[in-house]
Amino acid sequence: MVERQGSAKTVIGLLRRRRLWIVGTIAAFLAAGGLLALVTPPTYEGSALMAIDQRVTSPSTDLTATVSTGQLLAAHYIKMASTRTVLDRVCSDAEGACTYDSLKSQIAVTTVKGTDLLAVNVTDPSPGRAADLANLLAAELLAEQHDEVANALQSTKVYLDDELKRLGDQLTTAKPPLVSALQAQYTAVYNRREAVSEQEARLDGSLYIVEPAAVPTRPAYSRARTFLLSALVVGVVAALIVALLVDRVDSRIYGAQALSDATAAPLVLAC
Repeated sequence: MVERQGSAKTVIGLLRRRRLWIVGTIAAFLAAGGLLALVTPPTYEGSALMAIDQRVTSPSTDLTATVSTGQLLAAHYIKMASTRTVLDRVCSDAEGACTYDSLKSQIAVTTVKGTDLLAVNVTDPSPGRAADLANLLAAELLAEQHDEVANALQSTKVYLDDELKRLGDQLTTAKPPLVSALQAQYTAVYNRREAVSEQEARLDGSLYIVEPAAVPTRPAYSRARTFLLSALVVGVVAALIVALLVDRVDSRIYGAQALSDATAAPLVLAC
């Protein structure tokens, strides 16, 4: 009988000797992964689509400037969607248990590649709740954007409204020589106030819902595949570690070279 020297020390030799341990360990991890896939509820994803109209904030005909404005707006809205203010509002309107911390881990607002669309995605074990949360998040994002625009122009509107009131009061008591001048001032301020209102309406239209989230009919991804693939990878690594540990503590002799080393006898390659 001929046996190659050093076979006891090779990786292949290790795999052959400990194949039962390796197969058993991998099988155990696969079984655990399959069990987890069965007992873990599936995850559904509701997705609402929103559009960004960057032309209302960048009326320039420069395409590069318009695209840059759109990217900045998208980044701003994505950041806004995960703020405590917005998520607390969603939770206050949502049915069932909901907190800022739990909801933040369920949402993902991303741009749709190659478009001016935002995808508002929310995951949940319930398909109906996933759609409801996605629609609530989109609605609250719109409300927050509206409040942001209104607050930005609030001081200007208050000033112009006060000016209109002051000029109007003066017009009611002014003498004829001053009426024309006051009327001209009033018209100028009124036109500025109308321009601010128009700007506010334009900015409010920079974000709108294109398609509300529908109730998903299938899970967002296959949990069974995910768990089994993860279990396989971890199982292979664990099996190799187990095989090495078992081989290290096993004092039995495998192969002619190991026998020669243990007995100090010369190695006979063939007989």
